[in-house]
Amino acid sequence: MLFSLSIVSIPVAITIAITRNRLFDIDLIIRRTVVYAFLTGILTAVYLGSIFVSQNLFQLDERASWQVAASTLLVTALFSSLRKRIQAVIDRRLFRRRYDAQLVVERFAGSAQNQSDLALLSADLVSVVHQTIQPSLAHLWIRPG
Repeated sequence: MLFSLSIVSIPVAITIAITRNRLFDIDLIIRRTVVYAFLTGILTAVYLGSIFVSQNLFQLDERASWQVAASTLLVTALFSSLRKRIQAVIDRRLFRRRYDAQLVVERFAGSAQNQSDLALLSADLVSVVHQTIQPSLAHLWIRPG
């Protein structure tokens, strides 16, 4: 009875979490799952590898606390940069359309800073919208002011 209730409660809890947090974007869920799965695997390997190497390199006992502290600091230092790199690789390989759109927007932002001609900037903005969002029709309305 208790086991069957616990088996049923897992999908119900997932459904409630998805609807409450509006996680309907399955691409976001897949992307984050893949990124954090790879990240967890790599950081676990680094953590265990650094403990193993430090034990064999320094020939100390298995419970040296500085080894654990050093390995934890190493993993903490690697987390953010490694997550960004894995995210970029996953976006490039699996979510190419979104990655290309992000690059187009970043290029436009860089070129828009140096642009002083409003007509040329407007044409560039409409071009970026067509490349990234791909609407059937796009116009730019500039309010006189």
